[in-house]
Amino acid sequence: MSEIQTIVDFFLEYKWIAILLAVGILAFWLLRAYGGGVLKAFEKAGEDDGTRFFKHIDITDTTRTYLEQASKSYSRFKFRGLPRVRAKGIEPPQLDQAFVSVRLIPESRGEGARGKLRSQESVIEVGGLKQTEPVALSEAVKDSTRLAIIGVAGSGKSTLLQWAGLAFARAILRKPLTEEQKEFVNSLGGKPLVPFLIPLRAYATYCEKNNCNRSSKTFLAFMADYFSDHHASLELDIDFVKSHLKKGCLLMLDGLDEVDPEDRASVRSAVEELLMEFDNSNLHCLLASRPSALQIAEQMQGFRSCEVQRLTDEQRDRLIAMWYGAVLADDMREARRKANDLSSRIEDSDQRVQDLATTPLMVTIFAMVHYSRDELPKQRAKLYEEAVEVLLTEVPYKGEEAKDLQNWGGMEWDVRRDRLARIAFELRERSKDSLLENDLVDLIWKRFGDEEIEARRSCTYFLREMAGRGGLLEAMDEKYGFYTHATFQEFLAGRFLAEEYPQEELSSFFREHIKNDLWDEALRLAAGYLAIKGEEKANRFILQIAKSGTDEASNGRALYVAGLALADIPQDRRLPSTVKTLVPKMEELLVANPPRIGVRARFNIGLALGSLGDPRFTLNEPALCPVPAGIFRIGTSEEEAELLKAQNMTVYEDEQPSHPVFVSEFSIGKYPVTNFEYAAFYDAKGYENPDYWSEDGWNWRTGKWTPNLLFIEDENLRKNYEEWLAGRPVELRDRPFFWDDSQWNAPNLPVVGVSWFEAEAYCKWLNHVTGKPYRLPTEAEWEKAARGPKNFLWSWGNEWNGTLCNNADKETEEKLNRTSPVGMYPDGAGEYGTLDMMGNVWEWCADWYDDELYQKRKEGETKDPLGPNSGSVRVLRGGSWYSIRNGCRCSVRYRYLPVNFSNDVGFRVVLSPRLSSWNSEFLDSGF
Repeated sequence: MSEIQTIVDFFLEYKWIAILLAVGILAFWLLRAYGGGVLKAFEKAGEDDGTRFFKHIDITDTTRTYLEQASKSYSRFKFRGLPRVRAKGIEPPQLDQAFVSVRLIPESRGEGARGKLRSQESVIEVGGLKQTEPVALSEAVKDSTRLAIIGVAGSGKSTLLQWAGLAFARAILRKPLTEEQKEFVNSLGGKPLVPFLIPLRAYATYCEKNNCNRSSKTFLAFMADYFSDHHASLELDIDFVKSHLKKGCLLMLDGLDEVDPEDRASVRSAVEELLMEFDNSNLHCLLASRPSALQIAEQMQGFRSCEVQRLTDEQRDRLIAMWYGAVLADDMREARRKANDLSSRIEDSDQRVQDLATTPLMVTIFAMVHYSRDELPKQRAKLYEEAVEVLLTEVPYKGEEAKDLQNWGGMEWDVRRDRLARIAFELRERSKDSLLENDLVDLIWKRFGDEEIEARRSCTYFLREMAGRGGLLEAMDEKYGFYTHATFQEFLAGRFLAEEYPQEELSSFFREHIKNDLWDEALRLAAGYLAIKGEEKANRFILQIAKSGTDEASNGRALYVAGLALADIPQDRRLPSTVKTLVPKMEELLVANPPRIGVRARFNIGLALGSLGDPRFTLNEPALCPVPAGIFRIGTSEEEAELLKAQNMTVYEDEQPSHPVFVSEFSIGKYPVTNFEYAAFYDAKGYENPDYWSEDGWNWRTGKWTPNLLFIEDENLRKNYEEWLAGRPVELRDRPFFWDDSQWNAPNLPVVGVSWFEAEAYCKWLNHVTGKPYRLPTEAEWEKAARGPKNFLWSWGNEWNGTLCNNADKETEEKLNRTSPVGMYPDGAGEYGTLDMMGNVWEWCADWYDDELYQKRKEGETKDPLGPNSGSVRVLRGGSWYSIRNGCRCSVRYRYLPVNFSNDVGFRVVLSPRLSSWNSEFLDSGF
């Protein structure tokens, strides 16, 4: 008892020591029992926050400070005016709060996977499974140290560069990274690449200001000067820049399109020279540009182009939710309500407005307008008009101070708007994105008064106030411009042209400017703005544009711009006389043979024609080309193989031997089936009616059909294929896979993203509505129609000519890298009248594929061959926009799973008067 008392007395007297002793014993026990797990947990935590990168790297204090400052800069959206809406004092979201990762489609590799037709890999990559499917930046950079990121205004390309720079700055500083940022850093080898973000327009300005040539030397000097200005607290000289270029860095070059067109080539040369001077595996370069400078970007040595994809509806709605969640963080219930309301309003809007809400910049603007108005305009130009008002009436203050500043600059908001419109017009007129303050004042001071000294002072004050508060005009490098608001510059310049430019001088203006693509969007928005006020002015404006051409090339440009402008105004504002004037002229230029305008011009004309209603297509009545009955030789003969060998072609075993076949009379579609034609099937609820589907087709449509992948021997390739097919679950089988993607869904583009089963169902539906036996062509029918009566190697003859079809051959100068309006290569037509048999899209045939089929029937003549009775893969014919010359041949055969889908696979139909027992069975089975 006394021993127990002694212990109690000890604890009472030395209780704190006792407590510490007990804690120590407990900690020792826990460490022994669970130490390994605890240590692993700490290690995992270190990995999760990004500190696992570059743990042992030594960086100088200067580099560390530079990275800290760069991180702060990169983490802020450059979009000015993000909403400190009205007097509510709301701060703009940070990049992490409202960043939606954009997706990229890398350009085709020409002689790459598409050239290896018979390898196991070709089975996977024939439909672009790896190269044409949109990927994240981390995936795109794995194949190339130099990427040209091409996207329309506001598509997020500049923000993507910021995000990339932020990822490396944080990684080197051992700050937390998102999972996506970790993946990106790892994709570049997990190396400590110091990020440098450079606006190329600033380099062009530097050279102009200092009267120096564009070269590696001047680019280095500019970089040192630029970083010294933007990091004034640091001494960043040319040695700082050189050292990191030698060690390895992430060089990000923004805005090639913002460089004056005359200077782009020299700027390109300077960049190439710089990269050659510091050529090493650790120097990675990302270049961002609008499509207007695509040709220059494609010429840059070693660069691979990636096209920024527009936001999907899901991405758009996620961005809206993130935006409202950031600006209404204190009331998440209200944030969700407003986000859902905006998403619903977009869905209910005119298609042109929906198409506008496909870039991060425009979705953000939608949110700003909706936040301020609790509604959304349904016309594009009207949306811009209201967005300008929102941006010009926001002030970052509260209470009386805000009230005093409502008319900042001493004028109403609409007066500020009109003067901004004049500035926008003057910049566009000079093909400039910015001007020095004094130069701008020289142009517009008379708007501020008659007395020059006072008017110039007021003008200067206005410019500085606008740049400081307005959210539209910005000051950078001692110049003013619409740096992050190029689309608003276009709208305001168009608005000025429509509202204030002398009307008697418009025709002369159009003649002088129609060849300059920098005016295209401004002219479209000007027409849209006029349509808000009345249809007569808008239609007269459009017809003036159409008449402004002075030669064949400018006539094509004028019709293209006028057509797009007409398509941009609501349909009930388009006068019939305007439509009847424009459409026939556009069609004439598109199909003229020989072509009177170039490939790009025909492509543009075709898209514009499609948006107005292409007269070549009648609902449920495909244009057909009759093909007479008779014998022809299918496959490639020995003589043809020699001709092909002389043209650097490869002949494959499955297209030999050549042998005679008899094909009965039939008619084949003049064009591949277009989105316009397929839409009738979709609108008729064709995806919901099993009567239009074969048994296997409906089982695929409802998720009950599993493809046989055993023909793919390599397990890894088979797994890749399974993952690809899993990207289209049942809920995504209610329409073509790319149906809602504006890049692929123009009315007169061939429908893509359709499986063999969907092509089959369309034919059966067409039978139902027309009472005629439409179906897919057999291989023999397709090849006979393609070869023509002279049995050509290509539909036009026996010599390859890359200008006669939409292809990706390395020697083809005007590559489109996408599908094209059908029929825009009239000089590549077959002798039976068919168009687009070569290139544009691969086309499904009815037959199962058998690589030994020609060997089996080489003896004797075959009548109306059908292919095998069963199989795992179907036949594709004709090549596509993604194919090199060897794929765009009449006799080349491809195999493809019937459930597969791609953005370069479509089909055309056949109408046959013969009703053999085979044809009757074929009709009964699904056709």
